[in-house]
Amino acid sequence: MPARAQTVDLTNNGGLVTVQSVPAGRYAILLSQKARLEVVQLHPLAPIPVILGDTESDLGLATINAKGGPLTLQLSGVPASSITVAVIPISDQRMKRSE
Repeated sequence: MPARAQTVDLTNNGGLVTVQSVPAGRYAILLSQKARLEVVQLHPLAPIPVILGDTESDLGLATINAKGGPLTLQLSGVPASSITVAVIPISDQRMKRSE
């Protein structure tokens, strides 16, 4: 019996990203496209609440309050084979201006 070609579902790509040393504070997490995002820190190992940004945009945007130390991002549901991720510190002043 000949082998059958399998279709690949590109809407369920994902992965893990760990930033080894993040100072405590507020951060914006920017994704080059929408994806499901979970954030975990090791103090103890626990999820961090993620505040999602504008859902009308094609970009992913979230804010978090991080404790110091390693920060792990788990991405899933990415519709392409790659995604760009940026973790940017933000000050309370910037957040007040954007609200």
